[in-house]
Parts: sequence; C-alpha cells; structure tokens
Amino acid sequence: MLHLTNAAITSTSPGQAVYAELGGTGGFLSLNYDTRFDKSNKGLGLRIGIGTITDLNSFGLTLPFGLNYLAGEKVHFFEAALGATFFSFSKQNQDSWFSFTKKQFLAPYCWVGYRYQPTDKRFFFRAGLNQFLAGGLSGFVAKPFPGLSFGYSIR
Repeated sequence: MLHLTNAAITSTSPGQAVYAELGGTGGFLSLNYDTRFDKSNKGLGLRIGIGTITDLNSFGLTLPFGLNYLAGEKVHFFEAALGATFFSFSKQNQDSWFSFTKKQFLAPYCWVGYRYQPTDKRFFFRAGLNQFLAGGLSGFVAKPFPGLSFGYSIR
C-alpha cells in the first residue's frame, strides 16, 4: 500500500491521460491527451486536443492546447493552465450565444480546477472553469465556461 502512495512522486514514467471533456477549453465536446514533463503525476505538463462546438446556426472545429501545472498530493490536485484554442467555424455567426466575428481565430485561455487522478486506478476526473481571454468571440469571451472531464490514466 505504501508503495502505491509513493508512486505519485517516484513514478518511472511521466503521468499521462486521455480524456473526453464536456465544455471547457475545447468547446462543446473534445478528446484530449495530457502528459507531465517529469516522471510524476504532478508538476508541469502539456495538453492537446480536438473538439467541436455548435449552435443552431453554425458548426465548428476546435484545437485546444496549453501548459498546465498540477499541485497536490496522492490523488487530489489543483490544476492551473494557460493556453489557446484554435476555432474554425463553418460560417460567421453573430445572432446567438456563441457570437463571433470571424470564421477562424485563436483564443487564449486560462483554466483553474480540480483533478482526481489516482496512481493505483486508471479512472481520471477533472472539473473547472475556463476563461477565454480574447479572440474572435465577442459575448462568449466575457463568460466563464465550465468544463467536466472523464478519462483514462496511462501508465
């Protein structure tokens, strides 16, 4: 039991995860890959994904990417991230909640949240708030966008 607890600190390979995210930095739904730079489940890491965003008037593809930092012990972590999401929409749309002025643009973001990632199980969970900082979104920019993720930890 003690060996599994210490595995979060002294792993032989970097912590990695594949997960689906509803909301958050990837739009409506995204599939993501996350890895740590050190041989640990915490510390500095990278996230990259592909997703979709849609409303009644337009469909879009999203590509979220960024650096994140995990602070905590054992299985519970505080997650903070900075990055950007590339948006590519089928058409310009200014008549809905997802009002935007361009068909393609890059929107920087910041993310804060909670991550549950045990070393002795493969289940992965995270939840938090995303704030887009700029880009081609107008009314959407000023609103925090929640995100919920479920996935699989890779060992």
